[in-house]
Amino acid sequence: MYSAFFWNKDIGFVKRRRKYQTTIQRSMEELEELLKKLEQKTFEENVQSNLLSILYKIETAYKDYETVKRDVETKEEYIEQLIKIIEEKCKKIKLIRMESEESKIHKNNTFYVDKTKGEIECYPIERKLLYAIWKISKKDTIIEDKYYLENIVLSDLLNAGNNIQKVEPIRDFNGYSWTTLNTEIESTAHNLIYQILRNLVGNKLLEKWVYEKENKTDYYKKFLEKIKKEYGEKNSEEIIETIIKTAIMLEIKFDKNKIENFKEDKKETENELKTMQDKHRYVEEITKRKLQILEEIKEIDNKINNKDLLEQEYIIRNEILPLNKKIFSMRVLSNIMIEEREKKYKKIEELNEIMKPTNFVKHYQELEEKNRYLKYLEVENNQQEIENTLTQIQKIFLKCFQSTTKISITKLIRVTNRFPMNAPATANTPQMIPVAETEVPANLFTAATAA
Repeated sequence: MYSAFFWNKDIGFVKRRRKYQTTIQRSMEELEELLKKLEQKTFEENVQSNLLSILYKIETAYKDYETVKRDVETKEEYIEQLIKIIEEKCKKIKLIRMESEESKIHKNNTFYVDKTKGEIECYPIERKLLYAIWKISKKDTIIEDKYYLENIVLSDLLNAGNNIQKVEPIRDFNGYSWTTLNTEIESTAHNLIYQILRNLVGNKLLEKWVYEKENKTDYYKKFLEKIKKEYGEKNSEEIIETIIKTAIMLEIKFDKNKIENFKEDKKETENELKTMQDKHRYVEEITKRKLQILEEIKEIDNKINNKDLLEQEYIIRNEILPLNKKIFSMRVLSNIMIEEREKKYKKIEELNEIMKPTNFVKHYQELEEKNRYLKYLEVENNQQEIENTLTQIQKIFLKCFQSTTKISITKLIRVTNRFPMNAPATANTPQMIPVAETEVPANLFTAATAA
């Protein structure tokens, strides 16, 4: 008996030791892989040192992070993705000492990312550097153009929320304890909404959505379908309405330049709604717009095919663009203009579709919805409105959580009632503990939502 006990104990010890050795070996392989990637880059020694330190902290903390967070990618997936971004997206990383003469980063931020050039400037703060690396990997828009306002505001909301989550393994765990400081989170509002969405639709859907490369899948549509299926039409409408409203408020708060763009869009939308009241007049307006777009396409073609005209366009655009949006070369400009031309052709197709009788009413309804969202620009106290909508989002989330809890308990009761209570267990019918519907505590749902 004793020999068997010690034998089993020894086997358990050997298994744990082998698992530990495998983990250490994998960690060393990942470090070696990152070192090889860094050798191919022209990063300075302090940059390499910071990147290796980040990877070491991820190796140390991620197991605990995964245990607590649960619905996240594996450590191997996280590290593989991180190394790939450093290799493919980061052409230059520059760490700036705070006390140096050139210590001011663009717009006095703690870091600056130029996605076009693949460049990062950052103070030597590891969590900021990690945030910048995840940020440089993302597209500015991750929702199809046809959704317009959602494309602008939700893309920024999801990207920022995902960046904040990706920094969690080194920001909130110091190797000994978990500590979440609001002052170290870039935006608690973005983080709160992203975590709510993660709990509603799952981490996997959000990850695929944020890192989709070619926009082949309409993830916004999938998101809407899943919300509606899981929580019902009424709850899904409330969720979407409140999140878009909050996203608009946040967009205005963090990017003042968007206010004028939104106001211009609001004016155009109201004018189009007014014009659509007279269908004959609206047809004339559509025809004029199509002819104007065709002229713009012709002008783009002329500039792309004429080197002198292209060079003039390159100079004109760069004179008015801010530093972080300067066009790198004439070749880049040519590609930008080709994309602009494709968008104009697409716009003509959209105008043709609108004029079809079945689509005319649909387009009018879409404009009304767009105008309804743009009216949030008229809110006087933006910060107070953000706080109000965040409270509302949390209430809706708890309501959704309560509904799924009820469904889960109802399913459990049905399963237990399918089997004879206290019957001997067999291979196909395990022994069940009797559970009656009346035995469910009356305050269970209240306790769940309060947790």
